[in-house]
Amino acid sequence: MHTYATSKAEKGGGYALVLSFPGGELEFGKRRARLNPGTYIYSGSALGGIQGRIGRHRGRFHLKVGKRHWHIDALLERCDSVIAVCARSDERTECRLVRTLASVHGMDPVAGFGSTDCRAGCSGHLLSTNLGFDEAAAAVADAFREIGLEPYECGRWIRGGKSH
Repeated sequence: MHTYATSKAEKGGGYALVLSFPGGELEFGKRRARLNPGTYIYSGSALGGIQGRIGRHRGRFHLKVGKRHWHIDALLERCDSVIAVCARSDERTECRLVRTLASVHGMDPVAGFGSTDCRAGCSGHLLSTNLGFDEAAAAVADAFREIGLEPYECGRWIRGGKSH
């Protein structure tokens, strides 16, 4: 994967956040769930601009900036590290990406997480995987390609460390 220049990244598209989570109870919306330690993948769309959405997620990860708006905000505040993988598209991609990761790569949705407004009937837009952190990012890139999109890494954040 490679990073595009800012002008390309400012356009809309889909993204996936590969998350390293230390485990524990998580409150999202009116729900609570206990997540095991491991790697998770959150899929979303940012038709109004990938750069802005990824920047907002980075702010939640590092600084807990702003109030919680989405389920992913609660998870980002507690993750150890994140890799953001993006793909340019004029259409919503999160449901196709979730279905591809679940069926082709054997990942399991976390019921109700990130899908309260989903019209395609996804049980969740957060997936758990047995893959390691970098392996999961590679699987996301493969899944984007499988749905006909060209992925690129658009962020990498480490708790207490540098962001790219």
